[in-house]
Amino acid sequence: METDRPEPTEAACAADPVAAAHLALDECSRLQAALTAALARATTALETALEHPVQAPVQHASERLPDATAHRAAHRPGRPPKIESDPEVRAFVLARIDFMSYEALAKAVADNFPPERRVGRTAIHTWWQRNKR
Repeated sequence: METDRPEPTEAACAADPVAAAHLALDECSRLQAALTAALARATTALETALEHPVQAPVQHASERLPDATAHRAAHRPGRPPKIESDPEVRAFVLARIDFMSYEALAKAVADNFPPERRVGRTAIHTWWQRNKR
């Protein structure tokens, strides 16, 4: 639908809405032609892919993937709980958790370990809820 009309300027389009409409119509025609060509290329590529599938054999049999649980545990964000990373504190807590309250256990930890190795009531509770044995 191309015509031999000269391109109207922006000022002419503002003054003449008919010229602006013709300009928009010409642009739509150009876009439609470009889209039609792109669709034809995509259709040809898909038809070619369907007619000529991959002919190479599989190089190796599929192997069972490893369990992701251990990998996720090793790559959790943040730092591990103090109880988990200190085996002595962990053993101390596990030996007493069944017969002491969280508060009494936290006090016992504070009495038996230096300040940098102590854990509080909330930390003991959170750790126990996640690791009940």
